[in-house]
Amino acid sequence: MYDGHDGGIGSTLTSQRPDLQCGYDPEGHPVTQPPSFNYTEKLATPSKPQNQRLYLTKKGIVALALLFLIVVVAGVVGGVMASKKKNNVAPAIIIVNGTGGGNAPAIGSVTSTRSVSVPVPVPIPTTSSTTGTIKSTSPLIFTGASQTNTPAFAAYANYNTTGHQSQFNQLSAQGYRMISLSVYGQPPNHLYAATWVQRTGSAYFAIHEATAAQYQSFFNSHTGFVSTFITVTGPPGGEIFAGVMEQTGVTDWIQQCDLTATQYQAELTKAASTGYILKSFTEYGSASARLFCGVWYHNDQNQPFNTFVDEPYSDYQTTFNSQTANQGWHPGYLSVSEDHLISSAFVNTNIGSWEARHGLTTSDLDSEFTKQLAAGLYPIHLQGGGTGDNINFAALWAQQDIPI
Repeated sequence: MYDGHDGGIGSTLTSQRPDLQCGYDPEGHPVTQPPSFNYTEKLATPSKPQNQRLYLTKKGIVALALLFLIVVVAGVVGGVMASKKKNNVAPAIIIVNGTGGGNAPAIGSVTSTRSVSVPVPVPIPTTSSTTGTIKSTSPLIFTGASQTNTPAFAAYANYNTTGHQSQFNQLSAQGYRMISLSVYGQPPNHLYAATWVQRTGSAYFAIHEATAAQYQSFFNSHTGFVSTFITVTGPPGGEIFAGVMEQTGVTDWIQQCDLTATQYQAELTKAASTGYILKSFTEYGSASARLFCGVWYHNDQNQPFNTFVDEPYSDYQTTFNSQTANQGWHPGYLSVSEDHLISSAFVNTNIGSWEARHGLTTSDLDSEFTKQLAAGLYPIHLQGGGTGDNINFAALWAQQDIPI
């Protein structure tokens, strides 16, 4: 998590200072939340008149004795209760709701007694390279100048923790904000991909490289902010969380994580039947123990959408062909699992001309970026899955990321 300087919980990385939260206001200025302190105000005690005497009757002595006994008993009971409360540390329940309280019924839990390994920093190129052989873990970065109805943007993939932190520092200081974020790969070899656009907007906080407990704390501490995207990678018990929360004004929303495949399917059905639309989701865990996170907003505009879970590339292609055969439909959000299964949400919104690709290697992604930039399109959604030479990407380029 990031405190706007280098280290600290808040806008993005490191966990050296969990007492400091930072983000950016609508104008892009850093916003710091100082640590809270419990304190007791000490009032001045008025002095007693010098000639005042105290007289105790037998009843008074008995009353004082009873009062002393009550205080002693209360102290013992309170000490026991406090001791029990202090030692009864519950596991981090990553089941969260739109009030920021994290009080939704527990569907799953994960422990937070693990450590996070930070991979060795990799060089950060200033421009993309399309010459020579590109290894699967080579970092890529692309930038584009503002065009007609197109914001200035920056996108990158295969950046480790240090590289992503560096880009966060640089881009956020220049007035950019994230519109897409993905963490992928098996820890400690996990990497980040993100897309940023240069525009003003609502205040936001971001986090990455977080354990389950750190993400839960981040979520709980940002009441009034709404999750815009969530991304997780890693096996059960060793997950790495990343996400963004914004002050969008949305008040009716739900976020649930650590769902099994069966629970996730049930939540998709329930949400659709009760008027909620899936806005962000991610798959993590392992092939034998798949886990999901999802963020749903109340579908005030009755926007049509369809969701699909864990499809192999061939099945996803069939789904893609069927969904996009209907005018105006396109992928709205994608997630790629470690073993290259795609979960998707298709929506019917106007984002101008667009192109979608999946099953891209790093070299493919590099070539596709160059091709789409020449066509006047910029990346509005980028997700990775797999580790090392097994990394694949799914991406969406369009004329605009905000529907007309």
